[in-house]
Amino acid sequence: MTDISEDGLQRIRMQLQEMQKEYIASLPARLDEISTLWHAYSSSRDPDTGRALVTATHKVAGTSTLYGLTELGALARSLEEQLADELDGIDDITDQDSFARQMNELIASKAG
Repeated sequence: MTDISEDGLQRIRMQLQEMQKEYIASLPARLDEISTLWHAYSSSRDPDTGRALVTATHKVAGTSTLYGLTELGALARSLEEQLADELDGIDDITDQDSFARQMNELIASKAG
């Protein structure tokens, strides 16, 4: 096993911080995409649009968690799972108002 020097660890930390900054800078565009897909899906319930929305929320859920944005990641994951269950016919989103509030909270997080 190779030991990493303190300098090496510091370089890795700096690279991770830079990657996190880049991800945070990309969030508005990612959340705009989710917003567009959400509005299209909520009015049409088109399965292809729904799957694209699941994919977009999945990406935000995973990457946000990776970069330490755990609340955003958890919210996106919850929405992803609810949408996937609805699309798979496992469970309908029973509380549409609550779901819409959560989705709007996710989309609005780009302002924070």
